Amino acid sequence: MKKLRIQILLVAAVIAVGLTLTTSCDDNMDERWYLSGTWQCMQYPEETLTFYMDGTGEWNNNYTGEYEDFTYYCQGDYLWFTWYPLYDRPYDEGCTIIATNPNAIQITYPPSNGYGPYTLYYSRL
Repeated sequence: MKKLRIQILLVAAVIAVGLTLTTSCDDNMDERWYLSGTWQCMQYPEETLTFYMDGTGEWNNNYTGEYEDFTYYCQGDYLWFTWYPLYDRPYDEGCTIIATNPNAIQITYPPSNGYGPYTLYYSRL
């Protein structure tokens, strides 16, 4: 009887842990909380990305005054952008993202224009 009770408790513990892990992956608040704010590109310091909690944002070149609006969705290590150029059609871009600490992220953009994937490093302003 005691053995059965221990087995039931172990099964209940495994189920509880499984539900907790599932909930943490699904209930991620779109993981936008850690992106919210303005990030400066370390390789191109004149460029910034600003992420808003509503899933919108903008890229700015503070030297030339250029900017481009975007929407984004983040889940786990994946970040999807939809860019809205001023004089062209919107386009999608799937990236990977790593938060190295609360104030630093790295985004790896997919291959484009004959170049392979490239990683840019950002620091929170």
